[in-house]
Amino acid sequence: MLTEKDMETIHMISQQNHDFSSIMDKLKEQQRFSISQISHEIRNPVTLINSSLQIIEQQHPEVKTFQFWNETMQDLAFLKNLLEELSSFNNGDILHPEPKKLQDWIPNFFASFKNSSAFSNLHLELQNDLPIVTWDCVKIRQVLNNLLRNSLEASSDNSEILFKISFDGSFIEMSVSDHGCGIPSSISPTLFEPFHTTKSNGTGLGLTICKRIVESHHGTIHISSESKKGTTVTVRIPQNPFSSCE
Repeated sequence: MLTEKDMETIHMISQQNHDFSSIMDKLKEQQRFSISQISHEIRNPVTLINSSLQIIEQQHPEVKTFQFWNETMQDLAFLKNLLEELSSFNNGDILHPEPKKLQDWIPNFFASFKNSSAFSNLHLELQNDLPIVTWDCVKIRQVLNNLLRNSLEASSDNSEILFKISFDGSFIEMSVSDHGCGIPSSISPTLFEPFHTTKSNGTGLGLTICKRIVESHHGTIHISSESKKGTTVTVRIPQNPFSSCE
């Protein structure tokens, strides 16, 4: 597993050596293709197994009372979710940026959560006159979805979750804060590593995907947490992260 320092070194060498940068791009593309191929080969039999089990359940509803039937269906659902997240992880740095007016987009996004009773204690603090950004807002929405759901799962009933958005002239800062169980310091170093999770049904790819998407937008993601007191996740992304590349 490459460390943050390794990635910084690769980035520095890539900027200095065009041939090295080209080779790294080819390696990334090869890795992406390999993961896609493996995921595709696994997805086909999983889909067939799922269809067969659904037919069995429809024609023989008594199987629901069999020992381990529910566990089998749950394991299959987990496997399907894992394949979806693996695909998201693999394509996290493939972006389709387009201009988006945040002053309109954020409230619309927020409203989709407020319509759910589970997020009745979600509050938005929105700075006035947010600018137009050039992001892949489908991918950024995926990041925010993940962070908000993580906060919900970590919070007790009726506990407030605060979603804040601000702009400092160059960067958009988005933070999600809760008063939940917090993150033990012992696992903090592995939070963004793939397949590390404390959730019984988690894939361990959620935060890894978030980090990949944010960094592909030349941004940063930071987690501040205190056990049993709460967590704040802060994402900072440039207003126009790709302007220098155009």
